[in-house]
Amino acid sequence: MDLENVLQNIPSNASETIVEQNLSQPFLKALRFGNLEILPQFPVGRKAVDQAVKKNTENDLLLHTENSPFFYMEVKGRTENLSEQYPDYVKASVQLNGHSIDNDGITESLLELHKD
Repeated sequence: MDLENVLQNIPSNASETIVEQNLSQPFLKALRFGNLEILPQFPVGRKAVDQAVKKNTENDLLLHTENSPFFYMEVKGRTENLSEQYPDYVKASVQLNGHSIDNDGITESLLELHKD
């Protein structure tokens, strides 16, 4: 699978859903993760990441146990500017940091600070 070709075929105004279906799924498949190793909308604190991913073992199937994902994936639409100092970047950074600190209300407070 040629991921560069996949990316080039995604419209420049593609929404998060389009990017997730057309890029992140093929990307995870290229990394050799199967459907039972990808859990969409995985809860982290009071929110959810777009996908949690983990290689299954004989006694631990992510889809069944939801136990200790290897990594989280947060997908953004192509129109979001993720260059530093842009609001979309700040929002995404706060979102990811919120996931990593288990969302105890700090995320919402940080978002309010960055609205200016």
